[in-house]
Amino acid sequence: MLGYVRLLLALCLCACLVWADDKQAVSSYRGALLVKNGKQTSCEIALIDATSGFVAATCVVDGAGNLDTTARYEAYSDTGKGSSSMSAPILSGSIHVHPQFSMATFANNIAIVQFTLNPDIAWTIRVAVDHGTWAGTKYVRRYMSDLASKAWATPDERIDGDMARPQCAASSGLYAANYFDFSCSTATAPTMVGSQCGVPYGSLYGLIGNKMAVGGIYSHSVVTGSDLCGSSKTVHYYTLLSNFIAFAQNTLGRGVLTLSTDAFSVQADVNYGMEPEA
Repeated sequence: MLGYVRLLLALCLCACLVWADDKQAVSSYRGALLVKNGKQTSCEIALIDATSGFVAATCVVDGAGNLDTTARYEAYSDTGKGSSSMSAPILSGSIHVHPQFSMATFANNIAIVQFTLNPDIAWTIRVAVDHGTWAGTKYVRRYMSDLASKAWATPDERIDGDMARPQCAASSGLYAANYFDFSCSTATAPTMVGSQCGVPYGSLYGLIGNKMAVGGIYSHSVVTGSDLCGSSKTVHYYTLLSNFIAFAQNTLGRGVLTLSTDAFSVQADVNYGMEPEA
């Protein structure tokens, strides 16, 4: 039986500094996690700059798929580049869920969150686009070893070739109708609690030339059979950010920097949404 399973555990120092570095350890890149009601989640925030980022809509909605305004959200940013770890509250009024997000299918599983990590320091991070031209994909999972002291563990990272399109489509009608909006993989990272059951990675980076940049976030998993942990047919789907750049820019009222191999025009429709399953 085919079932969808969402796995939630749970600068411009006068001139703008732009990050899209050489292919080195992910720990040298800024990243962030969503903390909800004082507890660490597995939801990674794909940072756009010091005040905003992408997160999966499923991380900020209730069971009915509406923004959960009763929860208390924070963004915790890891050190990257040796700078200090920071955190900031995310007010519910600063969370914008994609208007076409579907809790039933996980289509358009994207939200924009806004916060202020440090009002005196500004920086910008490029977002990897044009997935078909990437030399490879690096899957990443960040987590904190101690929330109270804002101590970060070394991220789990793995360079993995994306699964072939027919394999991804066989497990997901949504993917089949929108293959350009997803990457899929069976790769998993160890859990934080010592379970033998692996978990999906939180984000993915596109390897482009001698650089890499964040290009997607975990959306959902599809399991064939009843054994989530033991099944060899669990496929994890990651929403690519490329077609949602315009949505982010319209929400924020400013540009979002991107990284690609050649001149590439991102989707310009601010109301872009995925096609329904066939």
